[in-house]
Amino acid sequence: MATMKVGIDNGNVLCESDTDYIRKGDLSAAREIPGGFDTLTRLVQVNGADNIWIVSKCGQKVQDLSWQWFKQHKLFERTGLTPTRYNLPPDYLTMDPEHLHWLLTSHRTVFCQDRIDKAFIAESLGLEAFVDDRLQILGSLPPYVKIRILFRPKPQEVKRHQHLLDDRIHIVHSWTEAAPFLGL
Repeated sequence: MATMKVGIDNGNVLCESDTDYIRKGDLSAAREIPGGFDTLTRLVQVNGADNIWIVSKCGQKVQDLSWQWFKQHKLFERTGLTPTRYNLPPDYLTMDPEHLHWLLTSHRTVFCQDRIDKAFIAESLGLEAFVDDRLQILGSLPPYVKIRILFRPKPQEVKRHQHLLDDRIHIVHSWTEAAPFLGL
């Protein structure tokens, strides 16, 4: 089987992301989504760590909380991902494209400020699969992202953006359901 480049969101995909945790400024009590770390580990084993990215949209405060949560839950040690982090700057479109590509490809965790930035990141990395809890994100991805997994979506999210549903989007409610779409 050929390797696949995969992007995975964090909030409500790997980490339970309740606004109460964020409001309190503490994600330490947030639980892991069952099976997420195991699936990430298998993705790294099958595709290599250089082909897997965590791509998360959040402000600086939540970026820092997320990074602390990753360390607290030993995400990198448990999955085999390299603990490298890049915060996509707001002016990324004015940066040298080659340098920006190098920055993105050399970090396993990429944080961005806006949801539309995920499409840019997917394009820059050449992602072939993406897992997110937002249909709006999956609908904005470049056409060559063939595998789009809508993970445990909120019903109102699906209803609001159902015009974006197509045969590339697979709605799943667990990592066990997602694994076959990712070649696992």
